[in-house]
Amino acid sequence: MFASKKLTQPPEVQANSTLAADDIERDLETLKRNELIAGDEEIAQQILDESEVHTFSKGNRLIGEGEQADDVYFLLFGEVEVIRKGKGRLDKLSTPSTVGELAADEPGQPRTASVIASSNRLRTRVLPGRVFREIRDSNPNFASALKKLISNMNRRKIAQNLEQPFLAKVVKPLLTGCGSFLISALLFWNFTDLTTGQLLSLSALAAAIVVGLAMYFDHQHRYGRAFSMALLATILYGSHFGVSYFFFVDGRTAPFPFFWNFTANPEQSPLVASVFLAVLFLLCVVCGVFDYLRNLSHRQH
Repeated sequence: MFASKKLTQPPEVQANSTLAADDIERDLETLKRNELIAGDEEIAQQILDESEVHTFSKGNRLIGEGEQADDVYFLLFGEVEVIRKGKGRLDKLSTPSTVGELAADEPGQPRTASVIASSNRLRTRVLPGRVFREIRDSNPNFASALKKLISNMNRRKIAQNLEQPFLAKVVKPLLTGCGSFLISALLFWNFTDLTTGQLLSLSALAAAIVVGLAMYFDHQHRYGRAFSMALLATILYGSHFGVSYFFFVDGRTAPFPFFWNFTANPEQSPLVASVFLAVLFLLCVVCGVFDYLRNLSHRQH
């Protein structure tokens, strides 16, 4: 309840006539650093003359998703977060960025996201959308910079839409592995005459192969892809050369569940197969976490 009141708190508004000369000069220099203005003093001066200063406290809302307003905010001091319903935080912007230019470029369209002040104090220059379009239409360099900015924003949106949420990255490989294991176990149970240990070992191997393939073909699983390649390469190498890895289980040597030797040891250990499957799923979780953090870091930069 208190958070929503804070978000709708109106900003402190100042007209140019109430500002000191030093403040106006500082605003002008900051505007010139904006990527749309690109050092053009004439455009910066026009924006300065036609805008007013709005100062926000942390948590105050500049723009609300779905609103029809088309004002453009030039950040002079501080940072904002761009938030969308169902998506969470999409971006974080700081001085001398601009927010609201999409609605100004295409008037009549609703705001696509909310913008919230994330720094303790946020100072902005608010320019009416009508003036923004006049500047765009009369300055080819400004229009070109705006087109490039919107193009970059669209590419980021596409990447964000393709980006899987954290739980999907972690849970999807686990569900794939569990499903493969259960299906394989049911098939081996109904159509073969294997011992429990052999059934679990073969089901674990099938789950490993399916999980490895699933993570390999998922382009967002960079670490998972490396893990799956190593896993599949090990399986292929062992299958081709008949390799068996041995260690002690219950005081006797037993084959590692990747590869089994039914002649040497027909009784595969269920414990070994269970441990292998648990380790496989743990590695899936670790790869999912690292892939999520990697993609999140790239998106923020």
